[in-house]
Amino acid sequence: METNGGALKLFVSLNDYSKLAGLIDEGESENLYLECKSPATPNLDNEKKVKLAQAVSGFSNTEGGIIIYGVSTTKHGHSGLDILSQIEDIGNCHNFARQIESAIPTLTTPSITNCKVKIIKKLPTDSKGVVAIYIPKFKGDPIQSNKDDIFYFRNGCEFTKLPYEMLKRLFASTESPDLHIVFDSRVIKLNNDI
Repeated sequence: METNGGALKLFVSLNDYSKLAGLIDEGESENLYLECKSPATPNLDNEKKVKLAQAVSGFSNTEGGIIIYGVSTTKHGHSGLDILSQIEDIGNCHNFARQIESAIPTLTTPSITNCKVKIIKKLPTDSKGVVAIYIPKFKGDPIQSNKDDIFYFRNGCEFTKLPYEMLKRLFASTESPDLHIVFDSRVIKLNNDI
């Protein structure tokens, strides 16, 4: 899949259970904009918040991305890639999605408020399902995790601490206000020196 806008396209395409199964059948792997988690319990404890803060920071500082809670991965021996292997529905997925939605704005500085969360279930009446979160690229200052005060970026299929030089470039690339000098019309010239 393409990286430019690939995360949003994938998120939009995940509209039913068969699309998730299709990713597994195609042998999709975690990549620049896709991270999968298979939590044992449907609650957002502190350890999961730390990982979510890293992901929000990392995806926001790179090209955006998706986290899918409820899909497990298996490390492919030859390539070392984490290949999507199985759907592992999360019980009480609506409550878990609400926990994620309320936690995301508190996990980073500046706060990220434009993430999208969706639930994908096998049957509409099911209480278990998969939770997908779309995190867009942030235009502005780099995003810092509030859980460990580190700036992250997505490096292949991992979240890595932003190196100083890269962090400096991200801060420098932030648009500056267009400032120019304006003289007060009340200023008068007294002599040639002033």
